[in-house]
Order: sequence, then C-alpha cells, then structure tokens
Amino acid sequence: MELTVALLLRVYGTLPDTVVAGLREFRDDLRPIYRQAYFDTKTKTYPVARVAEHGRNHVAIDGLFLDLNIRYSAGQMIEFGPPKAMSPFEAVTTFARSEVPARSYLPLNVTALAEMIVGRTQVLPSIRRGRGARQAHQS
Repeated sequence: MELTVALLLRVYGTLPDTVVAGLREFRDDLRPIYRQAYFDTKTKTYPVARVAEHGRNHVAIDGLFLDLNIRYSAGQMIEFGPPKAMSPFEAVTTFARSEVPARSYLPLNVTALAEMIVGRTQVLPSIRRGRGARQAHQS
C-alpha cells in the first residue's frame, strides 16, 4: 500500500522529498489505515455517501478514504500530515467545503487501492516453459 500511495502521488506530480519523508515519518499512523482499507474491501464497513442532483444524476461513494493533509501554496509544500482515515461522507465534505486555495491534494480512496492491489495479485503471470526457458536457466 505504501508503495502504491507513493506511486499514485508521483503520477500526479506530487512526490517531493518532503512527501516521501512524511510517508516515512507517519508510517506507524498509516499502516493501520492501510490494514483497515484492506479489511473494508471485504466488510464494506463505512456507510455509503450519496450525492444527488435534484431530480437527475446521483452517485454513491464508498470505501475508506485517506487524507494525508498535503497542502501547497505558491508551489511550495506547506503542510504534510498527520494522516487521517475518513468515511466517504467525511471525504466528500472535505472536498465540498475546501475553501483554502492551498488545499491541493484531496482524500484518497484507499479501499479502492487495496482492491486494485489484491485484484492484481490474483492474476498469475505466465511462466515460460520449453526449450528456451531451459537454456535461459542453464546460462
């Protein structure tokens, strides 16, 4: 999970040394949240948050969310942590009420990340068999 979070932050261009240091510094706080996210893939512990447009579209948001409390201002990170586990409702509320322009990284759905990781581990890679595999092994 830790590597997945770091890579996810990297994909979005948010992985300076201070974030890596923050992930390392708050490792003891993050691990129980990651474990909770994994168990939530099975138990669906957190109540679904529902957002609806009057008489039209609606969306259901589920899972455990992680807020790393990363904030940037003028291209500089001004805050990291402490991390906080959030229900879907808390995550939506954090997004909707975020009036601080420095708030740049919103809560991550770590249940979805755990489901992705578990799903990928259940797909076995093909094992090369035959003459070519034997020759490569003997080299």
